[in-house]
Amino acid sequence: MKTKYLANILGGLVLLGAMTSCEDYLDMPNFTETDEESVFADDRLAEAFVRGCYRDLIHKEQWYQFLAGDGTVYSCEDGGLAGSKYNIANYGYAPDMTLSTSYTQSNKVIESCNLAIYRLGQRAQSDDVKRLIGEAKVIRALAYLTLIRMYGDVPASWEPMVVKDPTDADVLFPKRVSRDIIYDHIVEDLQEAAHDIPWKSELGYTSAERLTKNAALAVLGRVACYAAGYSLRWNLETNDVATMSVRRRDDAARVTELYQIASDACKELITQGENGLIKGASGFHDLFYNFCQRNFGVSDYEMLFSIAEYGEITNADFPKYLNVGSEGGEYGRYRALQSMSPVYYLSFDPKDTRRDVTCANFGCFYGNVNDKEGTQTNIGVTYTLVPGGKFRIPWCTAYEVSSTSKRNVNLPVIRYAEVLLNYAEAEAYLHNGPSAAAISALKEVRSRAGVDHLPIASDLEGFIDDLAQERMWELSGEMLLKTDLIRINRLAKVLAADKQGSIDMVNRAGKYANLPQYRLYKYTKDENKWGYDILAIDYIDLDPVADAAEIAQIKSAPTASGYDAYLEKTAAIARAHGKNVGSGDKWYPIDMYLGFQSDYNKKSMAMVGYTSNDLCIGNAMKTATINKGRGGSMPGWVTGLYSGFVENRSELLPFANLNASDPMVTNPNLTQLPGYATGAQ
Repeated sequence: MKTKYLANILGGLVLLGAMTSCEDYLDMPNFTETDEESVFADDRLAEAFVRGCYRDLIHKEQWYQFLAGDGTVYSCEDGGLAGSKYNIANYGYAPDMTLSTSYTQSNKVIESCNLAIYRLGQRAQSDDVKRLIGEAKVIRALAYLTLIRMYGDVPASWEPMVVKDPTDADVLFPKRVSRDIIYDHIVEDLQEAAHDIPWKSELGYTSAERLTKNAALAVLGRVACYAAGYSLRWNLETNDVATMSVRRRDDAARVTELYQIASDACKELITQGENGLIKGASGFHDLFYNFCQRNFGVSDYEMLFSIAEYGEITNADFPKYLNVGSEGGEYGRYRALQSMSPVYYLSFDPKDTRRDVTCANFGCFYGNVNDKEGTQTNIGVTYTLVPGGKFRIPWCTAYEVSSTSKRNVNLPVIRYAEVLLNYAEAEAYLHNGPSAAAISALKEVRSRAGVDHLPIASDLEGFIDDLAQERMWELSGEMLLKTDLIRINRLAKVLAADKQGSIDMVNRAGKYANLPQYRLYKYTKDENKWGYDILAIDYIDLDPVADAAEIAQIKSAPTASGYDAYLEKTAAIARAHGKNVGSGDKWYPIDMYLGFQSDYNKKSMAMVGYTSNDLCIGNAMKTATINKGRGGSMPGWVTGLYSGFVENRSELLPFANLNASDPMVTNPNLTQLPGYATGAQ
């Protein structure tokens, strides 16, 4: 059967995927010039088609809108506390303000995979053909997982449109299908794929941009944990809001079976020994620095699968949003639109090597300094303006393309640390408490971070709390944490703790009663070159009690006539705290309780040369403060935090229904998520 119409639709996608991978497929013929039978009969074209299925697996919505709202990442969109991104991050969404491109794009990926699986299934089943089918099954499973994580029960299709009746209303306008049916199907797919795709060592791949048995097992462990875990459910037949709650599937025996599948998959990967954590005191730092630098020979020991992003044509702006920002210079102008929760930033153990990787304590600034040399510097930040650091600009490679938003940073999909935490989760649920294997897996993650001294609960609920916190420290900013927390039924608890912690910070209550208000930062120039391996700028926190006399010396902001004398004071304080202050070194104070652009901080930064204390970061958190001020009112960013979240209702997104391409408009058989039918939370 000739199906040129379908080849025309998919050809651009496939060729684009081939062209943007690390191998050269630029000489491939255009798929619009042939038919699908010919494509899948040709080994080279069939391989290219499957490679093209990778391309749209993760859409920008996954790191722009859906990333925040997990207790670690905040939106600091320019629209302030009323912008659409801010509202979505704080669960203030409605059917006319939600995400829909991921829905459309994921279904396109699924249709491409369905076609590949169907056509390749008609061929003689050589090892290469089975490998390609396995890859398509893993990609399809990940696309379905995205849909379920965002929307819950969704329409499902396992055959390409070419074998269906295009006049059948159920084909054109499919209804929601129980996620459990979808999960069971893709778990079986992943088991088959893990059998049919060879280990990376056997395939000889030089990067983790292609799926291997290693990655298939890791994805199987993830999906099986999701299939067994908690999610927001309701009665699909009645669509009654009263039936909504976060719960597991009803079949307890199947839940146990799924956790066993997850445990077995993770254990097989661990036992194989081809992958592991990058160890050493700087292992976590080395992982992300080398990943950003595209030193895959180092990072892929831990990074099991990432989506290729390189060159002019296909190069996502993933690292743009949760970043340190940049005003110009070699790095270009690059506005960060997300920042880290101050409560999260302060939650790390002092010995935890992950904090300064995940949470940068600076922003890049170019120009506007008194030396008139256009010097690139790194400015210290306040508690409420901590940028994300895993994919920071200085660590990237030269973009060498037309847009500064293209940073050649691959999209991370799954890495070995998650496998260990998934293994610990599955083992704990299987044994109604942490088994020796579960404890060992958690300890391995903690040991790499330098915090293996932290206690581990001996009961199930306490251990799951430990895992929730560990996932936050380990996996923040990697596009999965929010739904991971839902899966283990901890999201509501995490959000409540983050909000209460923010309130306590403002009230200077509880563990924040003696939180240092003043921090001295060392004035730090940037090498202004790609691959500049900066982790954090040096600083001193002044204890409100022990350092009261020193605080009294700097409590008043410096004035232009007194810069030299003020710098002598800060240098003396730095020496008293064990710092080696060399000739020309400058230390400036920041009031961590005030907004970054407060008068005090502006004057302090001016002392060391800044004519402006602006950073290329979104506005919503740039002026945020944890100081009540004279009026004694709670800052707006605190009162607005997760303001739209309603437990047992906000854990999934509604379907958009505003534009012609939105799911609820294009498919009249779709039912809305209960509780959102009126367009209000």
